[in-house]
Amino acid sequence: MPTDVMTEKQDLTRLLPIVHRLRASFAARKDEQRVERSELMAQKWMNRQVVLAFAGHFSAGKSTLINTLLGRELLPSSPLPTSANVVRMEFGYPHAEAFTASGEVITLTNLSEEVANLCRDGEHIDEVRIYSDTSYLQDGYVLIDTPGVDSTDPRHAEHTQKILYLANLVVYVADYNHVLSDMNLTFMRSQTDSGKQLVLVVNQIDKHNDFELPFEEFVAGIEQALAQWRIHCQGVYYVSALDHDFPGNQLELLQNDLPKLSRAAQTVVQAQSDLLTLIHEHDAWLSQTHTTSEEEMSVQVADELLSSYTKLSDQIEQEQMRIKQQIEEFSKQLTAIPAQAIIMPYDTTELAVAYIESLSEHFRVGFFTTAAKVAAERERRLENFVKDLTVRVEAGITLHLQQVGMQTARDTGLLNDYAANRFSVFHTFGGVEFVQSCVADGARRDRDYGYQFAKRVEEAIRDGFLGRVREVTERFAAELQAQARPLLEELLVRRAQLEQKRQQASAVVAIAREQEQWINSLRALVKSAEEMEGLE
Repeated sequence: MPTDVMTEKQDLTRLLPIVHRLRASFAARKDEQRVERSELMAQKWMNRQVVLAFAGHFSAGKSTLINTLLGRELLPSSPLPTSANVVRMEFGYPHAEAFTASGEVITLTNLSEEVANLCRDGEHIDEVRIYSDTSYLQDGYVLIDTPGVDSTDPRHAEHTQKILYLANLVVYVADYNHVLSDMNLTFMRSQTDSGKQLVLVVNQIDKHNDFELPFEEFVAGIEQALAQWRIHCQGVYYVSALDHDFPGNQLELLQNDLPKLSRAAQTVVQAQSDLLTLIHEHDAWLSQTHTTSEEEMSVQVADELLSSYTKLSDQIEQEQMRIKQQIEEFSKQLTAIPAQAIIMPYDTTELAVAYIESLSEHFRVGFFTTAAKVAAERERRLENFVKDLTVRVEAGITLHLQQVGMQTARDTGLLNDYAANRFSVFHTFGGVEFVQSCVADGARRDRDYGYQFAKRVEEAIRDGFLGRVREVTERFAAELQAQARPLLEELLVRRAQLEQKRQQASAVVAIAREQEQWINSLRALVKSAEEMEGLE
């Protein structure tokens, strides 16, 4: 590939400070896998490499296709599965390195059949790196052959994902007969969803028979399936790696386009997407780390528990507040009635003064005054005062208290025979004896004291009713609380049950919130690359 074309790749070394800071962040949380992947990412950018990862089934012909593209037999190929591990090909002095599962490195000084054997040893070898001086690998282009996506070895899937993560372009090779299998479509959709640039290569088209199905209809069926699965490909190529002269073979076109497509995929936007994917994986790893057993609580369960606890607490508080407010309102309404009632207007006051004046030792009735006349007049004046006062009290206080009490009992569901009788305690102030008891001993029985007496009677009546109001309010409060007790007890029991796990839930949520802030800070770090001068 011409060097002048390759130098057009975007230089991503300016992103190295960001990926190094991410690596330090992952290391701080002991996420070793993300540390390794960030190191590989930094190494790729520092070496200005562009990675093309080839994926597909074991029988799809990936190795043969790669050898054809390179123009050299670097990979073993046969009817049997060949690359059982990750095989990485890059430019360099011809030799190979094999990395074992135990961490050992095996170096081969020449590309012999022994390299092929190592590529087939998926049990002991995790990765083989082949260095070649073929021109196709110049200027930082790295081709990687991955184990078949249909491998049952979990280590293969792990290594494949690690390499695909580094890939700028994923080349998915599908056997002509199985292009539209669910496994192929599912895998390609996963790459599209992860933001990877994808190329589909339909290999072994030499198997096609136009008598069975026109090739145009075969192509249309593939395009329709890709659209239905929402799989976006940078290109779809129909090739035969074995029969180069087969009609319609796009092998040469693929060989020429891959460098251009991979170079176009080497962008800051794609690099940011890769870093954000790494952060997403770190987020998932943290969540898994914090939930190590079935006994531990998930964030969702913890959120729901704390929400339920808060709702119960609010409901309890609201119920208690409702009772308190009803009691306070009841007391306020009742208290206002005797406190504001007009029970001693001018006429009634004058009757009180007249009664006091009749108590004076100098009081006389007519010209011929007798003790009997004086006593009778005193009795008459007392009765007049008491009668008038009784009307004032009952109309201004007693009836209002009974009405408010009965209405409140109805509104709260407490009205019963007992409650109705209870409000009858708001009777008159006590009549004659009550009035007589308000006369102060030793006071002068004149008009001035008569006004004081009227005021004292008024205050005594108000105080008496206020005392009754307090008694009734206390009974009302007790009955209202008794009415609400079953619901409150049920709510308190339910909250007590949640209380046992509330501390654990709070810790889980606190960790989740801290993790969310941590992940957001990492994402913000990556997005800051957009502000770097000169980035597109």
